[in-house]
Order: sequence, then structure tokens, then C-alpha cells
Amino acid sequence: MADREKEIIKLIQESKSELSENLIKSLLKRVEESDEIIDVNEYIENLYRLKEVYETSNEFKAGDIIVWKDGMKNKKLPKYKQPCIVLSVLDNPIIDTNKDPGSTYFGEILDIKVGMIGPESEFLTFHYDSRRFTHLKKK
Repeated sequence: MADREKEIIKLIQESKSELSENLIKSLLKRVEESDEIIDVNEYIENLYRLKEVYETSNEFKAGDIIVWKDGMKNKKLPKYKQPCIVLSVLDNPIIDTNKDPGSTYFGEILDIKVGMIGPESEFLTFHYDSRRFTHLKKK
């Protein structure tokens, strides 16, 4: 294992991260393949911040207007800050098994049905993981 990998793994272990060593190696590979220079401590802080955002849940009900939480958008639609309406909260969430197990969507818990206005002004409906959304803050 390269010295750089050992150093980063040590930093992550010292920060009491629960990330697996394989995930760490995967992240390191992506970083090394990138031309960007990153600050590892800042990167780890961002991981913790996004984990906290993801785990902060909201109570939704039909009729609520919602938007993506910052850093949580994992689908093409809706766009960031595009308001959507909750159509229903599923009593029995759908577990997405249609994707490859290596996909980010595999096993995703889809527990809300959301409506939005699409690019051609049509009404579209999709199922999403509610942990990725928050109530729209009215100005």
C-alpha cells in the first residue's frame, strides 16, 4: 500500500470514520484519477456533513411542497430548488431492485411519490427517498 494511502486511511481511522477500507480505497482511486488537489481533512468533514444531512429526516404529508436537500440530488429531475408536491407518503416503501447491485440506486428506499412540472409543462410523477428532500422554505 502506498504511503499516501496509509496516511489517508490513518487520518480517516483517527477521525473515527465508519467507512470501510474498500470504500476508502475506492475514494482514493477516484481522487488519484482526478487532476484536482483536495484537502483530505476538508473532504472528510464534508462526508460527515452530508451523512448528517442525509440522516436528518422530515415528516412529509400529501400537499407539502419540497425541494432537494443540498448535496442530496441523485436524479435528473427535479432540478435543484425546483419545487415539487408530495402526492403520497407510502406506508410500504418500494425497495429499488431494478438496478445492478453496483448502482447507487440499488436497494434505494422509495417512500414518497412526488409530482412536478416537467420541461414541456407536463405533470410528472416519480418515487423518491424522502431523506433526500426538505420542505421548501417560504421567503
